Amino acid sequence: LSDAEFLNAWAEEVKAGLPETIGEFQLTKAWSRCAAGCQDTDNSPYLVLDFNAVSQQRNMPVAQLETTLKPNLLHAYCKSEAIKRNIKMGVFFSNRGKDADYNNFWVYPKDCL
Repeated sequence: LSDAEFLNAWAEEVKAGLPETIGEFQLTKAWSRCAAGCQDTDNSPYLVLDFNAVSQQRNMPVAQLETTLKPNLLHAYCKSEAIKRNIKMGVFFSNRGKDADYNNFWVYPKDCL
């Protein structure tokens, strides 16, 4: 499989189980991004996970969201082929409050070490 095929299959697999609650977070969308052949175009290959921020999550610092959510994501991510392919995961929060600092964080293969 090419990276694009891998990412598209991964996105479809995630989408099949949506909406899904991971920890205290609701995963609502997933899609692939890469240079060519993915659902969206980007220079580097990654899977986008889009979460719905609820109540206090809307304005808490993204570092706090990352600390809470990332361990749950690493459990599956670190077992995936994404690590060998050097494919990261972009974790986005689509409905953050106007005072929120950032709306996303990244999960990298090096996070699995």
